[in-house]
Amino acid sequence: MFCINLSAWRASKRTSRLLFLAGIVCLVLTVSAGSLWSMPFPQTQGQGSQGQQKPGQAQVPNEVVVVTAPRIDIPLNETPAATTVIPAEVLRSMPRGIGAEEALKVVPGIKVDNQADGERVHVSIRGQGLLTERGVRGIKVLLDGLPLNDPTGFAPDLFDVDWSTVQHIGVFRGPASALYGGGAAGGVIDIKTRDGGTKPIAGDGSFTYGTYNFYKVFSEIGGTSKDVNYRISASNTAGDGYRVHTAYRALNLYSKFSWKLGKSGHITAIFGGTNFFNENAEGLNQSQLDDPTQPNPDAVTFNEYQRTRRVTLGLTGQVHPAGNQDLSFSVYYRNTSWRESVPSSVQHRT
Repeated sequence: MFCINLSAWRASKRTSRLLFLAGIVCLVLTVSAGSLWSMPFPQTQGQGSQGQQKPGQAQVPNEVVVVTAPRIDIPLNETPAATTVIPAEVLRSMPRGIGAEEALKVVPGIKVDNQADGERVHVSIRGQGLLTERGVRGIKVLLDGLPLNDPTGFAPDLFDVDWSTVQHIGVFRGPASALYGGGAAGGVIDIKTRDGGTKPIAGDGSFTYGTYNFYKVFSEIGGTSKDVNYRISASNTAGDGYRVHTAYRALNLYSKFSWKLGKSGHITAIFGGTNFFNENAEGLNQSQLDDPTQPNPDAVTFNEYQRTRRVTLGLTGQVHPAGNQDLSFSVYYRNTSWRESVPSSVQHRT
């Protein structure tokens, strides 16, 4: 296709008419060529069956379908996802309230291995959850809306959770957990703690004692003052474990303050601190199984242990800018200090 510029060309009337007709023909050919360019090329017999329409087959339009999956609150009986909610009635029946297996034992598809009958556990959902020395990977853990996972998706052992303060737990299994990102490929454990109650101030406390020198001291205060609901809890747990060199000690502090913003939403400030220490008895080989309560000799030689100190400051809330709009947010800061003694794989040098 070509074009002629007539701005500087003086021609006769007859020539101008011919050029005018030529321009109309050029315009028609250009439009026709554009229509032909946008049409798909027909396939030959040897190009395969893709794109060919068989006799009697309805033509399927080529449309782009976009599917979005927002995280919104819906009734449990309306969600198609594999979901289990553990209510407060079940959690109050826990005999000790220190290990995740007490709270999650009624959930299908979830497995919890307690290391020494204390707080240090390994968790997997439908087989997903990388076994490590201290925590899981591939499972999202939320505590009052704040993730316990670090930016890599790794969730440390659940030392931050005082199971005596939990109100309910939601467990999501299967592909629906992908709503929470790649770190939730195996599932989601959503933990909600209790509020402070309706009275201005109220308190509670307990003392539990058991075998292997186990004990737990727990206390909390909370209430509601005007538009502020608060709860502060503290617990101290210790035990020797059922094997030699599996003693543990734990100190847990947690506070939550919630403000109502009238009809426009609410905001919650969270402070949590934990200090957990546990000895590590290591595994036993076949020659050491005569007395499984004894530790691996290397574990005692190198005095293997783990200590976790963690502080969390968080802010969560929900704002309703309009009648059918909700804006949820969460901001938090977490500092973790973790220490482990020299493992048995490293030779001791003098």
